[in-house]
Amino acid sequence: MYFTRTEETIEDALKSLERKKSLNGWGTIGKKPWFHLFYRSPNEVKFVLEQLGLPVMEFNPPDAQMKEEAYQKLVAIGFNIAISKERYLQLVGDVIVHRLTHPAYAFVKRQHLFRPTSYEKELVQLLNLDPYGEGYVSYLSGLCSLESFNVTPSFEDCNKLLMSQTGNEYLLKYLVCYEGHEVGVDKELDWGIDWKLFVPQRIVWIQETEYKDTRDRYP
Repeated sequence: MYFTRTEETIEDALKSLERKKSLNGWGTIGKKPWFHLFYRSPNEVKFVLEQLGLPVMEFNPPDAQMKEEAYQKLVAIGFNIAISKERYLQLVGDVIVHRLTHPAYAFVKRQHLFRPTSYEKELVQLLNLDPYGEGYVSYLSGLCSLESFNVTPSFEDCNKLLMSQTGNEYLLKYLVCYEGHEVGVDKELDWGIDWKLFVPQRIVWIQETEYKDTRDRYP
């Protein structure tokens, strides 16, 4: 089985092969554990708070009022919603609504802002975090794939692209073909896109994508 994915540099491709794991959330790199928890699923938030002996309310399906509240909060912070309000309210995922409106997430956010080191050791263990800088980093159980093939694909065979905010077709500079085996699925909580996870055994080929932008470095 062969998989393709994008990397920023050839060194990153080699590091990914060695590490065999993808980052779980670019925006959480080097952050304290409560910040990591804020970007986890409602089930994880509920489980962690229960394990810490802290009160937590049930997560029921969001109603129209909660979705409206979530929309207004996004607008208030200047979030660019490229679709109509009506369409947004139809498509918005439960996780986003809960993250913006649920008391459990509000509690987690307050902890991050005012008591970022409370329960730190317990959270590191529960969330399976690794030290990074002054905070922590989270990894998935494998690398995220763009798509998979039963035989070795060529660069032209790869149809799955990751569009950048500046309009480039590929999010990073290199498209890399790894050989490996599947180990599970990364559930994309916010927008409903699932990514196959795989353990790479070797790099088959690396092709430059002509992507010119840069992004923050990662471990």
